[in-house]
Order: sequence, then structure tokens, then C-alpha cells
Amino acid sequence: MDTTARILIVDDEPRVLASLRLHLCRDYTVLSTSDPHEAVEMLKSGEVFDVIMTDMRMPGMDGVELLKAARKLAPSTIRILLTGYANLQSAISAVNDGGVFRLLTKPCAPPVVLDAVADAVKQRKKDVAAQHVQNTVGQALRDGHAGALALHVGKELSNVATVYSSVLYMVRGAVLSKDPISKHDLDDLGWVENQIRKQAEQLISLASAEEETFRHVDMHLLVRDVVDTLREVSGFSEIDEDFRDVPKAFVVPAKARRVLTRLIANAVHAAQKVPFGCVKIRITHVPQTDMVQCDIMDNGVGEVSGTSLSIPEWLGHSEKADFDAIRVMVDELNGQIFHSSSPRRGTVFSVVLPTRDGESLADDDTSAESSLGSLSEPQTISFLD
Repeated sequence: MDTTARILIVDDEPRVLASLRLHLCRDYTVLSTSDPHEAVEMLKSGEVFDVIMTDMRMPGMDGVELLKAARKLAPSTIRILLTGYANLQSAISAVNDGGVFRLLTKPCAPPVVLDAVADAVKQRKKDVAAQHVQNTVGQALRDGHAGALALHVGKELSNVATVYSSVLYMVRGAVLSKDPISKHDLDDLGWVENQIRKQAEQLISLASAEEETFRHVDMHLLVRDVVDTLREVSGFSEIDEDFRDVPKAFVVPAKARRVLTRLIANAVHAAQKVPFGCVKIRITHVPQTDMVQCDIMDNGVGEVSGTSLSIPEWLGHSEKADFDAIRVMVDELNGQIFHSSSPRRGTVFSVVLPTRDGESLADDDTSAESSLGSLSEPQTISFLD
């Protein structure tokens, strides 16, 4: 057992207190008191306990009141209540007000107490590990340390997978032997589910906050992420990438992702309609304007109007196909979008984005268009070097 785990026992009966200490001190670091007010003062002083176990009926302060105070002072400490007056109302009050992990009735056999404390310590370790990962993930996202984020999330998921594998083995054994499935195994499965949901919610909320603000973004990584996703959902693999050494763009990542997803999906859909269809994506630096330019090209049939976007079935209908809506989003990114298309020659979309805060192409149409002279004459994809 883990002798570093700290257990606080509170009971006004000296013999009960001595008995609990005797059973638990071999496996844990045990502190005890017969005064619930003293226990509260210990928590107020900052002493850290993994588990607090208290009697229900005590003079001056009952167990529910003590655990309710403990919940506020040390919310991560696991709480166990011992009571010789087990009734529905006290149990409901203990769970609701004191956040009780386990409710034990007195007299309680030593093995039952030991099992309850062992489960509580195990739960405490899980909670501490989960909180550590959440803090690390949050800091990694705030600092932009993608490598650290991937490492810690990977480790956490690996730990969750280990627990799941172990529980699954036990459950399969129980099913094959036609034995009842252990409640502990079911609890562990519930923990696995909660951890997966918690990590997913944490990542989504933190990532969403990051994604909706302007910041410098490596367009290579952003485009590659979009391309990998579209390859998977569309089954289309003929997407060639030509990424040059360019500075980072200063954009809102979520908005830039929506623009690129819509335009690349449109190109893939067009290429899927013709023999030997392909798509090429090129990212370059425009020195005249110090902008990052992303060209999305396909060798599809082309569009006479030059402004219609198609919605592939595999993309779904969550993304708008309105070119004007795409243009508005690009404008909001302080960039511009250029388009060239002709029947049987294919289509080119070029999105030009700033590299610094406060830059905009809105008032510099002439220089921007001059840097995109190759778009004035529609070309097939093969002309690109």
C-alpha cells in the first residue's frame, strides 16, 4: 500500500478511534482527532489529506457538517462517513451536502473499512492525475507548446487505455464464467468514460478560446491539417502540396480553417468529376506586400461564373457554399481572395493573408493584384513549378 497517503480520522469515541488507527496505520500515514472542530482547523491550516473519515454523531458538530466544511476547505480530499444511525435522510444529506464518497454503517468490519479507504485513495490518485494533466494541457495551449500538449495528452490517454484494458479483461472473464460483474470494475469503467469526456471538453474549450483570437499561425501546419482531414472524409488522395519557407500569418485560426476547408473541399469535389483529377496547394510569401499567399488549384471542368462553390456530400452541409460568405471571412482576417476559372481549364483560388497585426489588403488592391498576376490568365495545374 501507499504509506505516503494521508488519512484523517475523526471520531469522538476513543476506542473506535484507536481501532481505526490500528487497522490503517500499517498502510497509510494516519492522523486522528476526537474533536471535529480541531479537524476543521487542521484543514484551514493547509494540511493536505487524501482521505477524511468521520463519525456521523459527534458533540458540537456532526459528520455531515464536518464533511461539508471539508468540501469547501479541501475539495480534492475524498470523504467517507461512518454512522450507526443509517437512515435514508442522513444518507441523502451526507451525499448532497458533504459530497460523501462512501457511506459505512457501524459496526463496520475492518476489511470493509480497509477496502473503502483503499478505494478512496485510488480515487484521490485518479483525481490528482487528471487535474495535473488538465493544468499541463491548459498551460501548453496557453504557451503554444504543441509538443508538450501532444506528449501529456498522449500519456493521459495511454493511462486511461491501460485502466480500460484491465477492466475489460476482468469483465470478459466475468462474462465467460457467468459471474456477476464487479461494482469496482463498473466504477473504473465510469472513471474511464469521465476522463475521456473531461479531457475532450478541456481541449475543446481551451482550443476554442485560442482558435477565436488573432495570433500568428504556421500556415503549413494549418493547411496540412485541413488536407489530412479532407483526404480521410473524401477518399481523394491526389492532393499535392507545395510549401515554401514563409513567415507565419496573423489570423484567427478557426476562421482561417473554415475558409481553407471550404475552398479545398470545393477543389477536391471538382477534381473528382474528371479523369486524372488532382488538386495542388501552394503557399508562398508575397514580398511586395509582405503577405502569405495560399493558392488552391484544381484541374476540374471550371466554372463560367467563377463564383459558385459546390458542397460535396462527404463534407456535409455545415459549411456555407456562398463565395460571398467566404470573401467576408477573408475580409475579417484583413486579407483578400482572388479567383480565376474557365471551362475545361480548372479553377484557382488565392487567399492572401497578413503576417503582422494591423495589416490589411483592403486599401491596397493595386499592389495585391499585381502580386497575383499569374491569376489573370487561368492555367491548368501542370504549369506550376
